Amino acid sequence: MPKKSRKNQTNDNDEDQIVATSQVSRFHKETLTTLSKDIDLKTVNITAGLKDLIVDSDLRLFEGVKYGVIGPNGCGKTTLLKCIGYKRIPGIASNLRTLYVEQIGIEDENVSVLETVLRSDKARIDLLRQQGILENALESEDSLTIRKAIHSINLIDRQHELRAAQKIAAERSGARGFRARKELVEQEKLMEEMETLRIDDSCVGEDDVEQAQEMLNEITESLAVYESEELLKANAIKILTGLGFSTRMQTEPTSMLSGGWKIRASLASALLIKPNILLLDEPTNHLDLPTVLWLQNYLSLLEGVTLVTVSHNRAFLNAVAEEMIIVKDCHLEYFVGNYDEYVADHAEKQAHLASKAEAVEKKKEAITLSVEKALANAKKSGDDKKVQSMVSKKKKLDRLGMDVNEKGHRFKLNRDRAGYHLDIRDDIVVEKELVPDNWKVEQPYKLRYSGDILVMNNVGFRYDKNVIFGRVNFSVGQRARIAIVGANGTGKSTFCKLLTNEALPSVGTIERPGNPTIGSFEQFNVESFLKKYDESVTPLAIMMEMYPDRKEAQYRNCLGKFGVRGNTAIKPLRMLSGGEMARTKLALNFFELSPHLLILDEPTNHLDMLSIESLAELIDKYEGAVIVASHDQFFVSKIAKEIYTFDKKQLKKLESMESYVSKLSMA
Repeated sequence: MPKKSRKNQTNDNDEDQIVATSQVSRFHKETLTTLSKDIDLKTVNITAGLKDLIVDSDLRLFEGVKYGVIGPNGCGKTTLLKCIGYKRIPGIASNLRTLYVEQIGIEDENVSVLETVLRSDKARIDLLRQQGILENALESEDSLTIRKAIHSINLIDRQHELRAAQKIAAERSGARGFRARKELVEQEKLMEEMETLRIDDSCVGEDDVEQAQEMLNEITESLAVYESEELLKANAIKILTGLGFSTRMQTEPTSMLSGGWKIRASLASALLIKPNILLLDEPTNHLDLPTVLWLQNYLSLLEGVTLVTVSHNRAFLNAVAEEMIIVKDCHLEYFVGNYDEYVADHAEKQAHLASKAEAVEKKKEAITLSVEKALANAKKSGDDKKVQSMVSKKKKLDRLGMDVNEKGHRFKLNRDRAGYHLDIRDDIVVEKELVPDNWKVEQPYKLRYSGDILVMNNVGFRYDKNVIFGRVNFSVGQRARIAIVGANGTGKSTFCKLLTNEALPSVGTIERPGNPTIGSFEQFNVESFLKKYDESVTPLAIMMEMYPDRKEAQYRNCLGKFGVRGNTAIKPLRMLSGGEMARTKLALNFFELSPHLLILDEPTNHLDMLSIESLAELIDKYEGAVIVASHDQFFVSKIAKEIYTFDKKQLKKLESMESYVSKLSMA
């Protein structure tokens, strides 16, 4: 790795510190228990180091509603979800179960995938453990054993109270913070006393059996809200199967899983737990298309759970989201409807505002011209009354502007324009249309050959005796735009390896007429990227290490082509969003690379919607051939002229993406 320098590294540990605040009531009741499963917080602010992510915004999540969250890479979507999941925003009720999938860790990788998912609900497992302690003690009928069991349960309860006191003390400030820290000291003393207390015969009481039985009854009552072991296991198997786990994979230890499959296991755990608020961050990444369709159907039918999903998959958002949360210019905006409905409504509103702004501007120009002409004539004739009249009329220009308030009601000066302002009304502001960045790459040199650049003749492939696919006949033209879709494990990755010569066919031949160059982009994974590079290194430093002896301007130029500009290029990886890291990876791959055949494996993972459009436009303008393996319906429909899938070990050409999705949905 490159050496640390001031230009390419940062040692500021506070740079990425997350701070979240909100306007809470005087008595801070919102952090205590509540019957409501809603979140309704005012003046929420979230910062990462010196960067404002969310400023003075209302956070509203209503019970049972499914929200889709959108916004450009790096705007703070993931941080917002984490702050809700970890309850870092003051005002989230302590008894509200919020779950961000990252919170689900795999503690014992020697345990099977199915058992890992079943153990994932820590609250339920904790209750079962306490139930077992009390049941065993009562069955023993030994007084000392029962007293020790009661002490163990009290100790567990005290640990929960201590954690709650620590959280409140960390969040509160001023006089309330002083009282909270004082309470924390008392809790720590009580905890220390309980931990050092020795339980012997002198501690045994006459009512211990009755007390233990009451405790057991309370725990049994708490467990009653959960499904039975049999039903829970059946649901876990159903969810794992839907997410692509075979029966064999479900029984294997989690240590056998790759990073992508471990993410799926965590997702399965979250779906099984069913918290009050489930927070999913790019859940379709690393999922194949059949699994994406299963997940969107499962989530759309999910009841009793508030769902908050960050996704850049348009079809997925349209199928799942009932309302949209838009992170824009450090504010949260809300829209009732799915993604396509939001886009259509927003475009209609902006068109209306543009038309209104144009009309107001024309009216202002006409009035100004009329007033100036009349004023000049009045001054010439010495008509003071006319001059006064024209000056008064000119002042009325300030009244031209927005004629409705933020809620769409008729504008009233006293109500909607309180305080001191230079104008009577706001100007009509038409938002600048967001357009995709123009990503650029070098074009491949022209071959002295006009035919197909890759031809497969009766190609088949097998691992040992396992046939992956049969005899394939396939050709790639010099400007081909081909998409490979379908379920994982059907041969897509193997097929791509044959194209790049990383694997050789078991039967048949592969010809590459004209000696074309071939380049590939492997599927991007944040976890793998951070394992490969230290999280404190910067995009610029990585590029300097990979391609030494170039000028800094060359590195920055390439990074800039993919939207990694200015300070972003010298930020440590830990401070970049998944999308910013994905764009960095694209820049690394395309630096001084312009192959005649470009093979991209799931290139849209972590990219925001504008970046996906930028990539689609880049592919459209590219003068070489492109083969893409992707599950993103919008992206495939936008770039592909030919679409293939593997079905029953054969490569088959599809009519369209829409017909294929329709067929999968009915399966």
